[in-house]
Amino acid sequence: MAITVLLAEDNDPVRKIIARLLNGDREIQLIAEATDVPQTIQLIKDLQPDIVVMDLHLGHNPVTSFNAESHLPNGRLLAISLWVGPEAVAIADNIGAVILLDKSELYTELVPAIKLYASRARD
Repeated sequence: MAITVLLAEDNDPVRKIIARLLNGDREIQLIAEATDVPQTIQLIKDLQPDIVVMDLHLGHNPVTSFNAESHLPNGRLLAISLWVGPEAVAIADNIGAVILLDKSELYTELVPAIKLYASRARD
């Protein structure tokens, strides 16, 4: 059974690149894409993905209104950002991300992280 993934990224070219990366793995099924927090929350409710990959700066503002524990009880939140300094780490922790990934490293790190945290969610 494929790992279902919701991608929340507001930058269209970046979202397309990440989608292409995810669609290139037969163990992953990208089920939806969101561009802001309200849309992400609604898609989580409707689709109940195994994993949510979320940019920490949707709409160019830090994502602070999201709480993985209340919105994503059966899945895992993987945060992504171009800036992975102390501020990004704090934001990722506050919203309940299980990991923060540097966008410049997604080509090698995203798919393995999705598989790792999906397997942990199923255990």
